[in-house]
Amino acid sequence: MKRKAKRFTLRTRNNELAVLSAAPWVYVDSPEGKPPTCVWLVCLAVSKSRRQINDWLNCRKNRRSRVLSKVMTGKSGAQLLYWAFYKLKEIEEYIPDWDSLWFWFDAVEKDKQRRVYLKGFSKYGNPNWKYLEEKDAFYFFKHPDLE
Repeated sequence: MKRKAKRFTLRTRNNELAVLSAAPWVYVDSPEGKPPTCVWLVCLAVSKSRRQINDWLNCRKNRRSRVLSKVMTGKSGAQLLYWAFYKLKEIEEYIPDWDSLWFWFDAVEKDKQRRVYLKGFSKYGNPNWKYLEEKDAFYFFKHPDLE
């Protein structure tokens, strides 16, 4: 089964661009009788330009990408997080059964970002999201019986 990436964009009042992207990352073979599964990589980026976000998402080795990964950007605060958790629910419905989501975050102040996401997932997210401390990421598995 071919899977197509899903991307949501938002232009904030501060004229910032926020992108929540979910793309097939790793395909995994399943046991007999079950379709092959996929792990989707989900990430949230905030910037002033679409080009800078695309360079960062595609891991390009240029100045735009490096600046986004080393400098705090965005002044919209909680508005973006509410929007991101709302869109995450749409992504959860979009992916097929037996697939999983891997929400990886890379921030300048990683401890602060982790606290914000932990609070957000507990308050607004699906209770099936799990935080993996050793990987510093969130994980969601879509099981057809847990709907």
